Amino acid sequence: MAKDDRVALLLRGLAELKAIAPEQGRAQLDVDALEKWIASLPATDDSRAFEEWKTKAPLEYAGRLEAYKATLEAGQTGLKTLLVMNGGAALALLAFLGNLVTKGTFVRVDAVGAAMLTFVAGVGFVGISSAARYFTQAYGASGHKTAAIWSNGVAVGIGILSLVAFFVGGWLSYSALVG
Repeated sequence: MAKDDRVALLLRGLAELKAIAPEQGRAQLDVDALEKWIASLPATDDSRAFEEWKTKAPLEYAGRLEAYKATLEAGQTGLKTLLVMNGGAALALLAFLGNLVTKGTFVRVDAVGAAMLTFVAGVGFVGISSAARYFTQAYGASGHKTAAIWSNGVAVGIGILSLVAFFVGGWLSYSALVG
């Protein structure tokens, strides 16, 4: 309610009280009656805003909490995916090499070894990224916001390195087996 509206409402109320004063045998306005009438006025914008905030705040908090949980789950799922990708590639490469060796096919071991090393490094990067993810949560829970942000950056960066390792390992595997 705007200030002008409140003033107009107050003036109208005073006029009503002034009109009923003679009926009550009074020549003046009763201050108690005026206070009761003012208390019955609708809430001001500030108190309405506070009531609205009290209603919305728990909902907003719940929304932020669910977004936080979803972010944690997405990070965990991403790391699991990278682990399966790099670990699976290393196992597939070993199985393929075992099959080639049993057939007596010539394979450049140094080139395949580089690919294997890259896949294993990708698995190692997932481990480091998981540790950094843990430290992100530990720092965040203890109120060390700067350390949590830094640790989160490390976790994401090393997770990206794991993804890069997968693609590099795949390219090295292809190059070793084809050329």
